[in-house]
Amino acid sequence: MNKIIYTIGVYFFFCSFSSASAKEYIIEEYLKTVEEKNPEINYYRKMYESYKSKISRSYLLQNPSLEIEKMYIGKDQEESWYISQIFENPLRLSKYKKNSILEYDISRYRYESIKNKILAEVEMVYYDYIFILNKKKIFSEILDVLNTLLMILKNAPDSNSLDILKTELEYSMILKDLKEIEVQEKIYLTKLASYSGDYDVTFSSEVTQDIEVDYDKDRFFLDVGSNPDIQMSQKEVQLADVDLSISKISYIPNFMIGYRKRIRPSSYDIILGLDIPLFLNKNRSYIEENKLQKEAAMEGYKKNLLEKEYLLREIIFNLDNYYNLFHYYKEILLTKSEAEFNLSLSYYQKGEKSIEDLMKSFKRYLEIKIGYYNYLTNFYKERAKLKEIIGRKL
Repeated sequence: MNKIIYTIGVYFFFCSFSSASAKEYIIEEYLKTVEEKNPEINYYRKMYESYKSKISRSYLLQNPSLEIEKMYIGKDQEESWYISQIFENPLRLSKYKKNSILEYDISRYRYESIKNKILAEVEMVYYDYIFILNKKKIFSEILDVLNTLLMILKNAPDSNSLDILKTELEYSMILKDLKEIEVQEKIYLTKLASYSGDYDVTFSSEVTQDIEVDYDKDRFFLDVGSNPDIQMSQKEVQLADVDLSISKISYIPNFMIGYRKRIRPSSYDIILGLDIPLFLNKNRSYIEENKLQKEAAMEGYKKNLLEKEYLLREIIFNLDNYYNLFHYYKEILLTKSEAEFNLSLSYYQKGEKSIEDLMKSFKRYLEIKIGYYNYLTNFYKERAKLKEIIGRKL
């Protein structure tokens, strides 16, 4: 039974210090690829770019109207042509231009918001995928150790057939779990590839474990103002204010100038017209409507700001928590659980521990190792959320 301790101990030594030979795909590079190729991001980019063309025409006059007339009076006829132009209130035209600029800004910030959300989602799926790869590695280690234990038990002259059966059952159960993990690995990889449409993409399981939380947390609350959702809400308030100012000048009429030229008989008319804001109740309701919409936009801005500040506080709490738990697992639980397993193995060799006690100790060590990677993954996922909240600046 001495061979059991030596073989498994050497295995753990090499598992702890071996490095992955697979090529590493840098997540930052993949995020750039997603930003360039993702259809949803490109849709909102094209939409906001289209608003730029609207600005240049927003303050232009309507096209003039040209009419050609021929009137018959018995045997006589009259021919004429008529051209007219509506001149909209210049104050209103200047407001229309501001309106178009603000619509362009809102569309641009909407694009930034969608882009940041998708990139944060890609990062979170990526770190879930990395967790699955590490979990797969851990379960593969379990199988290798159990396989080694089985071979030694079967070759030992004093081996217990019940111990062999229990170890084989444990091996079969873990093999089943590993098959499920491999399916999850394919699902996460496919999900990652779907963001860019590149289904040949591969990733390494290597991410740095030297995590830190020495951020300037006070600066984060200042950076919340640069969040696209907050900036979009600010622009919506400004847009509502412009709409309100347009409604307040709705009493001022638009003008129309027309020129009619008669060919037979030769004569001409010059026409000056204006629209009359006769229904004052209509104008007042227009003003009241836009006033309430501005107030609603201001409340929407406050809601978004409070929501982002709450999410930021929650993320900071989670970052600190995951950081502390990760280091607690790394510095205390992993060391102690590995020592407990080695001691249980020694007692099993002496006949002072059953195979159940040995398996329980071994599974506890591996559960702690999974927890270690889980908190590392959660830390990185919270960091991805933080980058979204503060406008990708970290």
